[in-house]
Amino acid sequence: MRILDLLFVSALLLAQIALTVAANILVKLGALPSDAAASMLGGVVNLKTFAGLACFGFAFLLYSLVLQRLALNLAQAILTLQYVCVIVAAGVFLNEPISSMRWMGMVIIVIGIGIVSFTI
Repeated sequence: MRILDLLFVSALLLAQIALTVAANILVKLGALPSDAAASMLGGVVNLKTFAGLACFGFAFLLYSLVLQRLALNLAQAILTLQYVCVIVAAGVFLNEPISSMRWMGMVIIVIGIGIVSFTI
């Protein structure tokens, strides 16, 4: 893979991860009881959840572009990083606690991503 292709795929992967993280945070914010007054269908359908759905949609489009350039097994391994990013974002934006065991698990995930990514 050429350097420009590698940079392009890396940018697509980072953007896809960022959109997925934003989507998860927005859906969570939209599901919180404080938004129930401005919501429909039991407090789950509101502007924040629609924005989250839009982020998921754009992330899917970027994922499709990634799959044109990478093997599925490699793309999925790298995109596992989104789980780590969602946990960190939940801690930062939603003040959700992150235990030391969870941090250790995230380190293991990142090490696994590194191993898979460098075995191509």
